[in-house]
Amino acid sequence: LAAVDASPALMTVIYFCYLFGFAKAAVMPMHAWLPAAMVAPTPVSALLHAVAVVKMGVFCVLRVVFHVFGTGLVDGLGLGIATAYLVSFTILMASIYALTRDDLKARLAYSTVSQLSYIVLGAVLLSPVAMVGGIIHIAAHAFSKITLFFCAGSIYCASGKRNISDMAGIGRRLPWTMGAFFVASLSMIGVPPT
Repeated sequence: LAAVDASPALMTVIYFCYLFGFAKAAVMPMHAWLPAAMVAPTPVSALLHAVAVVKMGVFCVLRVVFHVFGTGLVDGLGLGIATAYLVSFTILMASIYALTRDDLKARLAYSTVSQLSYIVLGAVLLSPVAMVGGIIHIAAHAFSKITLFFCAGSIYCASGKRNISDMAGIGRRLPWTMGAFFVASLSMIGVPPT
């Protein structure tokens, strides 16, 4: 679209239509479907939140920023900065929502909203290094989040507990599960070499 001679206002509208059209990227305010989907059985919610659906949304946002519009046009229209503010707001609010949830799967769902926004932020920083970082985070998030959801399902099957406040001492009862949960959590926050 960089070669198209259109008004900046029209290009801005088209850009945000693309961004919000990929609602599967779960950028606020188009995120409500993602936490609502966590009521599904654990294998289904693990695939929704970790691999299949959400990654397509952020991948499409990456493609739109770098290949449909191009970094020059996005930068020239100031859309990178506007989108960075939007996804930064999503990162913060989704993290706060996650910390206020007692249900483990709900906390993981809001964590997914936040993590997807990190990937979009990598795209709208408009540098090749940030794009590569976003792409790497797609894969890292997929592996660690599916592990976290499977651990949550294992905890529920073994103890019947979904609320974090009821899980005191669960590590002694399920050491392997909690070990996997711990390593996946380290990966989610970016601790090397996870």
